[in-house]
Amino acid sequence: GWQLTANVEYDPGFLNEVDLAFAPAGDGTLVTLTHHNLQRFGDAAAAMAPSLGEGWSMLLGLYQAHSATAA
Repeated sequence: GWQLTANVEYDPGFLNEVDLAFAPAGDGTLVTLTHHNLQRFGDAAAAMAPSLGEGWSMLLGLYQAHSATAA
């Protein structure tokens, strides 16, 4: 679960789910990340969605780069 609020503060009562799915894709693996329940961010949800997408893309890119060098 994701327990950071719109103010990027940890809150044990605030929960969003992040799912990762892995599927074969040619010679590699397709990784799909889905961040659920963004509406729980309330009024900040629409403004946060693009930033979250950019952040997850950056993080997955780092994992991809690392896995390419570790192989």
